[in-house]
Amino acid sequence: QGYLMQWNNVPSMGWTAGDAPARERLAGEYHRAGFLKRLVARVTNKPSYEASRAIDRRSGTTAQQRPLFRRGLLRARRGSQGNARAVLDALLAWDGSYHRSDGAGKVEPGVAIWEEFKAQSQAIALFSFQKQPVGPGTKDLAGKPGTSHEFDISNGEAFALRTLGRPALRLAAERTFDKLAARFANRDPATWREPRRMYEVSAQGAASTPDLPFFDRGTWQQSVGLGP
Repeated sequence: QGYLMQWNNVPSMGWTAGDAPARERLAGEYHRAGFLKRLVARVTNKPSYEASRAIDRRSGTTAQQRPLFRRGLLRARRGSQGNARAVLDALLAWDGSYHRSDGAGKVEPGVAIWEEFKAQSQAIALFSFQKQPVGPGTKDLAGKPGTSHEFDISNGEAFALRTLGRPALRLAAERTFDKLAARFANRDPATWREPRRMYEVSAQGAASTPDLPFFDRGTWQQSVGLGP
């Protein structure tokens, strides 16, 4: 295929994931490596050192599953109305960046909307549409992203995106609207802006820690340019 890429995804058929919890591979097509693969493949078609370095920036500032779920959002939007349409329109207008912020340090509405939409979709998939309850362990199996992957997806959320049909996704959008309208005390999705998320860091000694914006990226990066 002309390239190699890795973001703790399953390295070969039958293997567990590179991260400690092997259940992470249950994210399937919505594992964060799917977004990285898309970025790398595009650069492979028109390679340059600058384009290669830009992969790190884009992958480290984007909620990875939002671009991967665009077709699902478009499918859910067809025929939608009212509050569900407003939420789906807002998600489609957002490219997944949780880094861009306004003068007040607040990010675009898509950030809060996407996080709530994933949570509502998971709740519907695991607890509302099951013919038989699967027990209290469901929440544990659903999991949640680690602190180094704040905007990644849980197994339960990935299951929801893979399996829910249009009516259920619209219901998730409607519940998202209600939840965020109450949280922000405003029914206009354009106002649903939250502060740019930061890392929680600590320091020993007298010095205070500087503000460190959250980026979903490796601890150490290396960019190498090869030429004649």
